[in-house]
Amino acid sequence: MELSSSAALSEPHQNFAEMNFMSHREISYKVRKEINHQALAVENSTGEKIRNLKSLLWKPQKLFYEQTK
Repeated sequence: MELSSSAALSEPHQNFAEMNFMSHREISYKVRKEINHQALAVENSTGEKIRNLKSLLWKPQKLFYEQTK
């Protein structure tokens, strides 16, 4: 019983530790990937407007990446 409960408690900490060791580049990539996924989903229903929004979303990502080089 004690082993299974301690294993269950350590699992969230391992996930948190993995996040701490992710590089800024990996985090930025995941954010951009999610932005693109969300933007494509909206683009299917609205068309042209989302392309302008998408270009605006890339600017902060570019600035973030340049600051973390």
